[in-house]
Amino acid sequence: MRGVILFLGICMGACGVQAQVLKTKVKNPSSFTSSNFFVGHSLTQTSYTLEQGHAMVGTFAMAYGVTDSLTIATSPWLLGLYNMPNVIVRTKLDLSKDLALGIQGGYMRTEPYLQNFYKMEASYFNGLISKRWNRNFTSHFQLNVMNFLDDERPFSIRVPKPTVPIQVSASVLGEVSVFKKYKDEFGFGFEIGRIGVNEVLPYNHAGISLFRKIDNIFIQLGVSVSATPNVSVNDFASLGQSSLPDSDSGFKKIATHPEVQLQWFF
Repeated sequence: MRGVILFLGICMGACGVQAQVLKTKVKNPSSFTSSNFFVGHSLTQTSYTLEQGHAMVGTFAMAYGVTDSLTIATSPWLLGLYNMPNVIVRTKLDLSKDLALGIQGGYMRTEPYLQNFYKMEASYFNGLISKRWNRNFTSHFQLNVMNFLDDERPFSIRVPKPTVPIQVSASVLGEVSVFKKYKDEFGFGFEIGRIGVNEVLPYNHAGISLFRKIDNIFIQLGVSVSATPNVSVNDFASLGQSSLPDSDSGFKKIATHPEVQLQWFF
């Protein structure tokens, strides 16, 4: 009799553990909810959100997972280098385990508390489709709409000589995992796109970065470049300009963007 009771107790305990495991799996079935993930590039972001109650701090972003599908953040990068306080909200809708629709919105404005090389105010909206194709490759397609309320001296993701305050950009970011073992991962990201598709002088954009995940640390090194290779006097004449913009105008024909990140997830 004691043996039967002991056997039943073991079976019930095993079933309880199995049920708990299944419950955990059901709670977080998405490939795009994580405690350590590829944040993205300066132009093209991703649909990843933090697990509820988890956070990250670093050079590129400080964020907190309100729920598994809602993350709020700010960028120390913009605050420290551009004198630009900012707020970012990212949410997503999981269509399947490996397919998600992401939405990210943000607001930023320069403040003159240090020597201010930039003077701008803008809000933006990102619509994303993120697809994990296999264990080693994930793609992120993004449509970005920025509304520049002030672009007297904007940052480099602003086309030369804009004609309207609204700037529309389209891009894709590929995430490639070369080596992955538990919490140790090495890979690279590559990016192509067009900034200001609604403008007379849009930017062609491309970038590449290497990344490494070690436990709760994420390190990324890379660069992206935006260029208007077909700028001509006729292009500027159509904007009422008689010559190419000079170096003091705050606009560049070629702009480079460092894709450097050091993030800690906890």
